[in-house]
Amino acid sequence: MSQSVEGTARAQVNNYVYGGALRERDRDVYVDRECDREVAILLGRGNFVHLSEPRQQGKTSLVNRLKHLPALKGYCIIDVKASDFKPDHPDEWYRLIGGAIYTDVVAHSDVVPDTLPLRAPTGRHEWHSFLKNLAIFSRKDVVLVLDEVQAIKFDGSDHFYSVIRNTRDIDGSRVSFVLSGCFNPDELIADRAVSPFNTGNRVTLPDFTREEVLKLAEKGPWLAEVRESLAERVYYWTHGHPYITQYFLCHLASMGATSHEDVDVVKRQFERTDTSNLAPIGETLKDSRLKALFDRILKGEQVRFQAYLSDYPTQQLRLAGVIKMDEKGNCVVRNRIYQDIFGPRPDAFISYRREDWPLAGAIGKGLTAIGKSVFDDQSVRAGEQYPRMLEEAIESARSLVVVFTEGTVADLREQGNWVCREIVQAHKVGTRVIPVLIDNCPRLVADALPQSIQFLASTQSIRLRQDNATIALEEISESME
Repeated sequence: MSQSVEGTARAQVNNYVYGGALRERDRDVYVDRECDREVAILLGRGNFVHLSEPRQQGKTSLVNRLKHLPALKGYCIIDVKASDFKPDHPDEWYRLIGGAIYTDVVAHSDVVPDTLPLRAPTGRHEWHSFLKNLAIFSRKDVVLVLDEVQAIKFDGSDHFYSVIRNTRDIDGSRVSFVLSGCFNPDELIADRAVSPFNTGNRVTLPDFTREEVLKLAEKGPWLAEVRESLAERVYYWTHGHPYITQYFLCHLASMGATSHEDVDVVKRQFERTDTSNLAPIGETLKDSRLKALFDRILKGEQVRFQAYLSDYPTQQLRLAGVIKMDEKGNCVVRNRIYQDIFGPRPDAFISYRREDWPLAGAIGKGLTAIGKSVFDDQSVRAGEQYPRMLEEAIESARSLVVVFTEGTVADLREQGNWVCREIVQAHKVGTRVIPVLIDNCPRLVADALPQSIQFLASTQSIRLRQDNATIALEEISESME
Protein backbone atom coordinates (compact mmCIF):
# COMPACT_ATOMS: atom_id res chain seq x y z
CA MET A 1 0.00 0.00 0.00
CA SER A 2 1.44 3.38 -0.92
CA GLN A 3 1.96 6.12 1.61
CA SER A 4 0.71 9.66 1.06
CA VAL A 5 2.51 12.95 1.63
CA GLU A 6 0.42 15.97 2.61
CA GLY A 7 0.13 18.43 -0.28
CA THR A 8 2.12 16.36 -2.74
CA ALA A 9 0.51 12.92 -2.93
CA ARG A 10 -2.88 11.32 -2.77
CA ALA A 11 -3.79 8.04 -1.10
CA GLN A 12 -3.93 5.21 -3.58
CA VAL A 13 -3.25 1.51 -3.87
CA ASN A 14 0.20 0.82 -5.32
CA ASN A 15 -0.63 -1.01 -8.56
CA TYR A 16 2.84 -1.07 -10.09
CA VAL A 17 4.20 -4.49 -11.02
CA TYR A 18 7.74 -5.67 -11.62
CA GLY A 19 9.39 -9.08 -11.63
CA GLY A 20 6.66 -10.75 -13.68
CA ALA A 21 4.32 -10.29 -16.61
CA LEU A 22 1.39 -7.92 -16.30
CA ARG A 23 -2.01 -9.58 -16.35
CA GLU A 24 -5.40 -8.18 -17.29
CA ARG A 25 -6.01 -7.07 -13.70
CA ASP A 26 -2.80 -4.98 -14.00
CA ARG A 27 -4.09 -3.07 -17.03
CA ASP A 28 -4.04 0.23 -15.12
CA VAL A 29 -0.24 0.21 -15.16
CA TYR A 30 0.16 -1.24 -18.64
CA VAL A 31 1.78 1.13 -21.14
CA ASP A 32 0.21 0.82 -24.59
CA ARG A 33 2.95 1.12 -27.18
CA GLU A 34 2.75 1.33 -30.95
CA CYS A 35 4.17 -2.21 -31.11
CA ASP A 36 0.94 -3.54 -29.49
CA ARG A 37 -1.11 -2.11 -32.33
CA GLU A 38 1.37 -3.43 -34.91
CA VAL A 39 1.18 -6.99 -33.55
CA ALA A 40 -2.63 -6.89 -33.42
CA ILE A 41 -2.85 -5.70 -37.05
CA LEU A 42 -0.44 -8.38 -38.29
CA LEU A 43 -2.28 -11.17 -36.49
CA GLY A 44 -5.61 -9.82 -37.70
CA ARG A 45 -4.33 -10.30 -41.24
CA GLY A 46 -3.25 -13.87 -40.52
CA ASN A 47 0.46 -13.06 -40.51
CA PHE A 48 3.08 -14.68 -38.32
CA VAL A 49 4.93 -12.54 -35.76
CA HIS A 50 8.17 -13.08 -33.94
CA LEU A 51 9.35 -11.11 -30.92
CA SER A 52 13.07 -11.57 -30.41
CA GLU A 53 13.73 -9.24 -27.51
CA PRO A 54 15.79 -9.02 -24.30
CA ARG A 55 14.39 -10.32 -21.04
CA GLN A 56 11.96 -8.09 -19.15
CA GLN A 57 11.03 -6.09 -22.22
CA GLY A 58 7.30 -6.80 -21.89
CA LYS A 59 6.86 -9.67 -24.36
CA THR A 60 4.65 -11.83 -22.13
CA SER A 61 2.75 -8.77 -20.90
CA LEU A 62 2.01 -7.88 -24.52
CA VAL A 63 0.76 -11.42 -25.22
CA ASN A 64 -1.52 -11.24 -22.17
CA ARG A 65 -2.80 -7.90 -23.44
CA LEU A 66 -3.57 -9.27 -26.92
CA LYS A 67 -6.32 -11.44 -25.49
CA HIS A 68 -8.30 -8.32 -24.58
CA LEU A 69 -7.68 -6.04 -27.56
CA PRO A 70 -10.79 -5.11 -29.58
CA ALA A 71 -8.91 -5.79 -32.84
CA LEU A 72 -8.61 -9.47 -31.86
CA LYS A 73 -12.05 -9.88 -30.35
CA GLY A 74 -13.37 -13.38 -31.09
CA TYR A 75 -9.91 -14.84 -31.61
CA CYS A 76 -8.77 -17.86 -29.65
CA ILE A 77 -5.32 -17.02 -28.29
CA ILE A 78 -3.43 -19.98 -26.89
CA ASP A 79 -0.22 -19.24 -24.99
CA VAL A 80 2.31 -22.04 -24.41
CA LYS A 81 5.51 -21.36 -22.47
CA ALA A 82 8.28 -23.64 -23.73
CA SER A 83 10.37 -23.24 -20.58
CA ASP A 84 7.66 -25.10 -18.63
CA PHE A 85 8.78 -28.35 -20.27
CA LYS A 86 11.88 -30.48 -19.75
CA PRO A 87 11.91 -33.25 -22.38
CA ASP A 88 13.90 -36.41 -21.75
CA HIS A 89 14.50 -36.76 -25.49
CA PRO A 90 14.51 -34.08 -28.24
CA ASP A 91 11.58 -35.66 -30.09
CA GLU A 92 9.45 -35.18 -26.98
CA TRP A 93 9.16 -31.49 -27.87
CA TYR A 94 6.48 -32.45 -30.38
CA ARG A 95 4.44 -34.29 -27.79
CA LEU A 96 4.88 -31.68 -25.06
CA ILE A 97 4.19 -28.57 -27.15
CA GLY A 98 1.53 -30.27 -29.25
CA GLY A 99 -0.13 -31.68 -26.14
CA ALA A 100 -0.26 -28.26 -24.48
CA ILE A 101 -1.82 -26.71 -27.59
CA TYR A 102 -4.33 -29.57 -27.87
CA THR A 103 -5.38 -29.25 -24.22
CA ASP A 104 -6.12 -25.53 -24.63
CA VAL A 105 -7.94 -26.05 -27.94
CA VAL A 106 -10.21 -28.66 -26.40
CA ALA A 107 -10.86 -26.35 -23.45
CA HIS A 108 -12.34 -23.87 -25.98
CA SER A 109 -15.33 -25.88 -27.12
CA ASP A 110 -16.09 -23.54 -30.01
CA VAL A 111 -12.74 -23.87 -31.81
CA VAL A 112 -13.04 -27.20 -33.61
CA PRO A 113 -16.11 -29.35 -34.42
CA ASP A 114 -16.79 -32.29 -32.15
CA THR A 115 -16.68 -34.52 -35.21
CA LEU A 116 -13.09 -33.56 -36.03
CA PRO A 117 -10.72 -36.32 -34.98
CA LEU A 118 -8.13 -33.88 -33.66
CA ARG A 119 -5.56 -35.73 -31.63
CA ALA A 120 -2.52 -34.52 -29.76
CA PRO A 121 0.68 -35.44 -31.59
CA THR A 122 2.68 -38.19 -29.95
CA GLY A 123 5.86 -37.44 -31.88
CA ARG A 124 7.55 -35.93 -34.88
CA HIS A 125 5.53 -37.85 -37.47
CA GLU A 126 2.18 -36.39 -36.29
CA TRP A 127 3.24 -32.75 -35.88
CA HIS A 128 2.35 -31.72 -39.45
CA SER A 129 -1.07 -33.39 -39.55
CA PHE A 130 -1.98 -31.94 -36.14
CA LEU A 131 -1.28 -28.34 -37.15
CA LYS A 132 -2.81 -28.85 -40.61
CA ASN A 133 -6.09 -30.17 -39.20
CA LEU A 134 -6.23 -27.32 -36.68
CA ALA A 135 -5.52 -24.75 -39.41
CA ILE A 136 -8.15 -26.07 -41.83
CA PHE A 137 -10.99 -27.13 -39.56
CA SER A 138 -10.90 -24.43 -36.89
CA ARG A 139 -14.19 -22.52 -36.69
CA LYS A 140 -12.51 -19.33 -35.51
CA ASP A 141 -9.17 -17.62 -35.87
CA VAL A 142 -6.50 -19.09 -33.62
CA VAL A 143 -3.24 -17.45 -32.52
CA LEU A 144 -0.69 -19.93 -31.17
CA VAL A 145 1.88 -18.18 -28.99
CA LEU A 146 5.09 -20.07 -28.30
CA ASP A 147 6.75 -18.08 -25.53
CA GLU A 148 10.40 -18.49 -24.47
CA VAL A 149 10.93 -20.29 -27.73
CA GLN A 150 14.71 -20.29 -27.17
CA ALA A 151 14.16 -23.40 -25.06
CA ILE A 152 13.09 -25.38 -28.17
CA LYS A 153 16.55 -26.06 -29.52
CA PHE A 154 17.66 -29.58 -30.40
CA ASP A 155 19.28 -31.63 -33.15
CA GLY A 156 16.74 -31.86 -35.94
CA SER A 157 14.67 -28.87 -34.77
CA ASP A 158 14.55 -27.63 -38.38
CA HIS A 159 11.61 -29.98 -38.93
CA PHE A 160 9.75 -28.65 -35.89
CA TYR A 161 10.03 -25.06 -37.10
CA SER A 162 9.54 -25.81 -40.82
CA VAL A 163 6.12 -27.35 -40.09
CA ILE A 164 5.17 -24.11 -38.31
CA ARG A 165 6.32 -22.17 -41.37
CA ASN A 166 4.32 -24.39 -43.72
CA THR A 167 1.15 -23.86 -41.68
CA ARG A 168 1.16 -20.27 -42.89
CA ASP A 169 0.85 -21.40 -46.52
CA ILE A 170 -2.09 -23.78 -46.08
CA ASP A 171 -5.10 -22.56 -48.10
CA GLY A 172 -7.83 -21.28 -45.80
CA SER A 173 -5.66 -21.57 -42.69
CA ARG A 174 -7.12 -19.85 -39.62
CA VAL A 175 -3.99 -20.38 -37.52
CA SER A 176 -1.21 -17.85 -37.03
CA PHE A 177 1.82 -17.96 -34.73
CA VAL A 178 3.65 -15.64 -32.38
CA LEU A 179 7.18 -16.91 -31.68
CA SER A 180 8.45 -14.99 -28.68
CA GLY A 181 11.59 -15.06 -26.60
CA CYS A 182 15.18 -13.96 -26.18
CA PHE A 183 16.81 -15.75 -29.08
CA ASN A 184 18.89 -15.62 -32.23
CA PRO A 185 16.90 -17.37 -35.00
CA ASP A 186 20.02 -18.98 -36.44
CA GLU A 187 20.67 -20.71 -33.11
CA LEU A 188 17.30 -22.47 -33.31
CA ILE A 189 17.28 -23.54 -36.94
CA ALA A 190 20.16 -24.40 -39.27
CA ASP A 191 18.46 -24.19 -42.68
CA ARG A 192 17.29 -20.63 -43.26
CA ALA A 193 15.27 -21.77 -46.28
CA VAL A 194 12.72 -23.49 -44.04
CA SER A 195 12.79 -20.99 -41.18
CA PRO A 196 9.52 -19.39 -40.04
CA PHE A 197 11.60 -16.41 -38.95
CA ASN A 198 12.19 -15.51 -42.61
CA THR A 199 8.51 -15.39 -43.49
CA GLY A 200 7.29 -13.94 -40.19
CA ASN A 201 7.17 -10.29 -39.25
CA ARG A 202 9.66 -9.20 -36.61
CA VAL A 203 8.20 -6.61 -34.25
CA THR A 204 10.51 -4.71 -31.91
CA LEU A 205 9.44 -3.69 -28.42
CA PRO A 206 11.03 -0.32 -27.60
CA ASP A 207 11.74 1.15 -24.19
CA PHE A 208 9.16 3.59 -22.86
CA THR A 209 9.43 7.15 -24.10
CA ARG A 210 9.70 10.08 -21.70
CA GLU A 211 5.99 10.75 -22.30
CA GLU A 212 5.07 7.12 -21.58
CA VAL A 213 7.00 7.18 -18.28
CA LEU A 214 5.04 10.30 -17.30
CA LYS A 215 1.80 8.61 -18.31
CA LEU A 216 2.72 5.61 -16.15
CA ALA A 217 3.55 7.90 -13.23
CA GLU A 218 0.01 9.31 -13.48
CA LYS A 219 -1.16 5.94 -12.13
CA GLY A 220 0.70 6.63 -8.88
CA PRO A 221 -0.19 8.61 -5.75
CA TRP A 222 1.46 11.90 -6.77
CA LEU A 223 -0.11 15.23 -7.54
CA ALA A 224 0.84 16.88 -10.81
CA GLU A 225 3.60 19.20 -9.58
CA VAL A 226 5.54 16.31 -8.02
CA ARG A 227 4.63 13.64 -10.56
CA GLU A 228 6.29 15.31 -13.53
CA SER A 229 9.53 15.93 -11.65
CA LEU A 230 9.71 12.35 -10.34
CA ALA A 231 8.94 10.89 -13.78
CA GLU A 232 11.69 12.99 -15.34
CA ARG A 233 14.24 11.73 -12.80
CA VAL A 234 13.11 8.11 -13.25
CA TYR A 235 13.52 8.48 -17.00
CA TYR A 236 16.96 10.03 -16.44
CA TRP A 237 18.17 6.78 -14.84
CA THR A 238 16.13 4.09 -16.62
CA HIS A 239 15.67 5.66 -20.06
CA GLY A 240 12.33 3.85 -20.17
CA HIS A 241 13.50 0.27 -19.48
CA PRO A 242 10.10 -1.39 -18.80
CA TYR A 243 11.12 -3.59 -15.87
CA ILE A 244 13.34 -1.03 -14.14
CA THR A 245 10.81 1.77 -14.65
CA GLN A 246 8.07 -0.30 -12.99
CA TYR A 247 10.53 -1.18 -10.20
CA PHE A 248 11.32 2.49 -9.56
CA LEU A 249 7.70 3.65 -9.56
CA CYS A 250 6.58 0.77 -7.35
CA HIS A 251 9.17 1.59 -4.68
CA LEU A 252 8.66 5.34 -5.01
CA ALA A 253 4.92 4.94 -4.51
CA SER A 254 5.44 2.74 -1.46
CA MET A 255 7.82 5.17 0.22
CA GLY A 256 5.75 8.29 -0.45
CA ALA A 257 8.56 9.77 -2.56
CA THR A 258 8.46 13.46 -3.47
CA SER A 259 11.97 14.41 -4.65
CA HIS A 260 14.86 13.61 -6.96
CA GLU A 261 16.79 12.45 -3.91
CA ASP A 262 14.14 9.78 -3.29
CA VAL A 263 14.54 8.54 -6.85
CA ASP A 264 18.30 8.35 -6.34
CA VAL A 265 17.77 6.33 -3.15
CA VAL A 266 15.73 3.79 -5.12
CA LYS A 267 18.42 3.72 -7.81
CA ARG A 268 21.06 2.80 -5.22
CA GLN A 269 18.72 0.21 -3.67
CA PHE A 270 18.21 -1.36 -7.10
CA GLU A 271 21.96 -1.55 -7.69
CA ARG A 272 22.56 -3.21 -4.32
CA THR A 273 19.68 -5.69 -4.21
CA ASP A 274 18.50 -6.61 -7.72
CA THR A 275 19.43 -10.08 -8.96
CA SER A 276 16.84 -10.61 -11.67
CA ASN A 277 18.03 -7.93 -14.09
CA LEU A 278 21.64 -7.12 -13.30
CA ALA A 279 23.05 -10.60 -12.70
CA PRO A 280 22.38 -12.02 -16.21
CA ILE A 281 23.96 -8.93 -17.78
CA GLY A 282 26.98 -9.31 -15.54
CA GLU A 283 27.34 -12.93 -16.67
CA THR A 284 27.26 -11.87 -20.32
CA LEU A 285 29.95 -9.26 -19.75
CA LYS A 286 32.30 -11.87 -18.30
CA ASP A 287 32.98 -12.75 -21.94
CA SER A 288 36.11 -10.69 -22.63
CA ARG A 289 35.18 -10.11 -26.27
CA LEU A 290 31.75 -8.74 -25.37
CA LYS A 291 33.13 -6.67 -22.48
CA ALA A 292 35.73 -5.10 -24.78
CA LEU A 293 33.01 -4.16 -27.28
CA PHE A 294 30.78 -2.82 -24.51
CA ASP A 295 33.62 -0.65 -23.20
CA ARG A 296 34.14 0.80 -26.69
CA ILE A 297 30.44 1.66 -26.91
CA LEU A 298 30.57 3.11 -23.39
CA LYS A 299 33.35 5.46 -24.44
CA GLY A 300 31.18 6.80 -27.26
CA GLU A 301 32.89 4.97 -30.12
CA GLN A 302 30.65 4.60 -33.16
CA VAL A 303 29.81 0.90 -33.51
CA ARG A 304 27.21 0.03 -36.12
CA PHE A 305 24.25 -1.95 -34.81
CA GLN A 306 23.98 -5.43 -36.35
CA ALA A 307 20.84 -7.14 -35.05
CA TYR A 308 20.33 -9.87 -37.61
CA LEU A 309 23.69 -11.64 -37.54
CA SER A 310 23.42 -14.20 -34.77
CA ASP A 311 27.16 -14.52 -34.20
CA TYR A 312 27.76 -10.79 -34.18
CA PRO A 313 28.63 -9.38 -30.74
CA THR A 314 26.19 -6.48 -30.97
CA GLN A 315 23.32 -8.96 -31.28
CA GLN A 316 24.52 -10.77 -28.17
CA LEU A 317 24.79 -7.52 -26.21
CA ARG A 318 21.33 -6.48 -27.45
CA LEU A 319 19.72 -9.71 -26.30
CA ALA A 320 21.52 -9.37 -22.97
CA GLY A 321 19.62 -6.08 -22.73
CA VAL A 322 22.62 -3.83 -22.11
CA ILE A 323 22.72 -1.91 -25.42
CA LYS A 324 20.26 -0.66 -28.02
CA MET A 325 20.32 1.20 -31.33
CA ASP A 326 20.17 4.97 -31.56
CA GLU A 327 18.42 6.95 -34.29
CA LYS A 328 21.59 6.88 -36.43
CA GLY A 329 21.93 3.09 -36.34
CA ASN A 330 24.79 3.04 -33.83
CA CYS A 331 25.03 1.12 -30.57
CA VAL A 332 24.50 2.98 -27.30
CA VAL A 333 24.47 1.82 -23.68
CA ARG A 334 20.83 1.36 -22.78
CA ASN A 335 20.60 3.57 -19.69
CA ARG A 336 22.63 5.43 -17.09
CA ILE A 337 22.22 2.67 -14.53
CA TYR A 338 24.09 0.25 -16.77
CA GLN A 339 26.72 2.92 -17.44
CA ASP A 340 27.28 3.26 -13.70
CA ILE A 341 27.30 -0.43 -12.83
CA PHE A 342 29.02 -2.05 -15.79
CA GLY A 343 31.24 0.83 -16.84
CA PRO A 344 34.62 1.53 -15.31
CA ARG A 345 34.38 2.56 -11.64
CA PRO A 346 37.14 4.51 -9.91
CA ASP A 347 38.68 2.64 -7.00
CA ALA A 348 38.93 5.84 -4.98
CA PHE A 349 37.44 9.32 -4.73
CA ILE A 350 40.00 11.59 -3.01
CA SER A 351 38.39 14.07 -0.59
CA TYR A 352 40.56 16.90 0.76
CA ARG A 353 40.74 20.54 1.88
CA ARG A 354 41.81 22.97 -0.84
CA GLU A 355 44.96 23.79 1.16
CA ASP A 356 45.89 20.10 1.17
CA TRP A 357 45.80 19.53 -2.59
CA PRO A 358 49.57 18.82 -2.84
CA LEU A 359 49.16 15.97 -0.34
CA ALA A 360 45.94 14.71 -1.95
CA GLY A 361 47.49 14.86 -5.40
CA ALA A 362 50.52 12.89 -4.20
CA ILE A 363 48.28 10.21 -2.67
CA GLY A 364 46.32 9.99 -5.93
CA LYS A 365 49.52 9.61 -7.96
CA GLY A 366 50.82 6.99 -5.54
CA LEU A 367 47.62 4.94 -5.79
CA THR A 368 47.63 5.25 -9.59
CA ALA A 369 51.22 4.00 -9.66
CA ILE A 370 50.17 0.77 -7.92
CA GLY A 371 47.28 0.17 -10.33
CA LYS A 372 44.33 1.96 -8.71
CA SER A 373 42.00 4.31 -10.58
CA VAL A 374 41.41 7.62 -8.84
CA PHE A 375 38.87 10.45 -9.08
CA ASP A 376 39.18 13.87 -7.50
CA ASP A 377 37.54 17.22 -8.13
CA GLN A 378 40.31 18.07 -10.61
CA SER A 379 38.62 15.48 -12.87
CA VAL A 380 35.50 17.66 -13.28
CA ARG A 381 35.54 19.21 -16.74
CA ALA A 382 34.42 22.69 -17.75
CA GLY A 383 30.67 22.89 -18.29
CA GLU A 384 29.79 19.99 -15.97
CA GLN A 385 27.55 20.59 -12.97
CA TYR A 386 29.94 20.55 -10.05
CA PRO A 387 27.83 19.27 -7.12
CA ARG A 388 25.95 16.67 -9.16
CA MET A 389 29.15 15.42 -10.82
CA LEU A 390 30.83 14.95 -7.44
CA GLU A 391 27.79 13.17 -5.98
CA GLU A 392 27.65 10.75 -8.90
CA ALA A 393 31.40 10.14 -8.70
CA ILE A 394 31.13 9.33 -4.98
CA GLU A 395 28.24 6.96 -5.69
CA SER A 396 30.20 5.07 -8.34
CA ALA A 397 33.56 4.98 -6.52
CA ARG A 398 34.47 1.90 -4.52
CA SER A 399 35.83 4.02 -1.67
CA LEU A 400 36.20 7.58 -0.41
CA VAL A 401 39.76 8.33 0.71
CA VAL A 402 39.62 11.34 3.05
CA VAL A 403 42.84 13.29 3.63
CA PHE A 404 42.98 14.56 7.24
CA THR A 405 45.60 17.12 8.24
CA GLU A 406 45.74 19.02 11.51
CA GLY A 407 43.48 21.76 10.13
CA THR A 408 40.89 19.48 8.54
CA VAL A 409 38.90 18.63 11.66
CA ALA A 410 38.52 22.28 12.67
CA ASP A 411 37.21 23.17 9.22
CA LEU A 412 34.64 20.35 9.20
CA ARG A 413 32.23 22.38 11.35
CA GLU A 414 32.11 25.25 8.87
CA GLN A 415 28.76 25.50 7.13
CA GLY A 416 28.85 23.90 3.69
CA ASN A 417 32.26 22.33 4.23
CA TRP A 418 32.90 20.15 1.14
CA VAL A 419 34.89 17.45 2.90
CA CYS A 420 32.07 16.98 5.40
CA ARG A 421 29.47 16.93 2.60
CA GLU A 422 31.44 14.31 0.68
CA ILE A 423 31.80 12.08 3.75
CA VAL A 424 28.06 12.34 4.45
CA GLN A 425 27.25 11.52 0.82
CA ALA A 426 29.56 8.49 0.80
CA HIS A 427 28.13 7.16 4.07
CA LYS A 428 24.59 7.68 2.77
CA VAL A 429 25.13 5.61 -0.37
CA GLY A 430 27.29 2.91 1.23
CA THR A 431 30.65 3.89 -0.28
CA ARG A 432 33.49 2.80 2.02
CA VAL A 433 35.12 5.74 3.83
CA ILE A 434 38.88 5.43 4.50
CA PRO A 435 40.30 8.19 6.75
CA VAL A 436 43.99 8.89 6.08
CA LEU A 437 45.66 10.81 8.94
CA ILE A 438 48.64 12.81 7.73
CA ASP A 439 51.71 13.11 10.00
CA ASN A 440 50.59 14.49 13.41
CA CYS A 441 46.89 14.82 12.67
CA PRO A 442 45.12 13.79 15.92
CA ARG A 443 43.06 10.63 16.09
CA LEU A 444 39.41 11.22 15.19
CA VAL A 445 37.11 11.40 18.22
CA ALA A 446 33.35 11.86 18.19
CA ASP A 447 33.29 15.08 20.24
CA ALA A 448 35.51 16.83 17.69
CA LEU A 449 33.37 15.86 14.69
CA PRO A 450 30.03 17.14 13.40
CA GLN A 451 27.23 14.79 14.41
CA SER A 452 26.61 13.74 10.82
CA ILE A 453 30.06 12.13 10.53
CA GLN A 454 30.75 10.97 14.09
CA PHE A 455 30.77 7.40 12.78
CA LEU A 456 34.39 8.16 11.73
CA ALA A 457 35.43 7.95 15.37
CA SER A 458 34.84 4.19 15.21
CA THR A 459 36.18 3.78 11.67
CA GLN A 460 39.66 2.30 11.23
CA SER A 461 42.03 4.97 9.91
CA ILE A 462 45.45 4.83 8.26
CA ARG A 463 48.44 6.94 9.38
CA LEU A 464 50.58 8.29 6.53
CA ARG A 465 53.97 9.87 7.17
CA GLN A 466 56.89 10.57 4.92
CA ASP A 467 58.83 7.63 6.34
CA ASN A 468 56.01 5.08 5.78
CA ALA A 469 54.38 6.44 2.61
CA THR A 470 54.91 3.27 0.53
CA ILE A 471 53.50 0.97 3.21
CA ALA A 472 50.58 3.34 3.90
CA LEU A 473 49.63 3.51 0.20
CA GLU A 474 49.61 -0.28 0.01
CA GLU A 475 47.42 -0.37 3.13
CA ILE A 476 45.00 2.15 1.55
CA SER A 477 44.94 0.01 -1.61
CA GLU A 478 44.18 -3.14 0.36
CA SER A 479 41.41 -1.37 2.27
CA MET A 480 39.66 -0.56 -1.01
CA GLU A 481 39.26 -4.25 -1.71
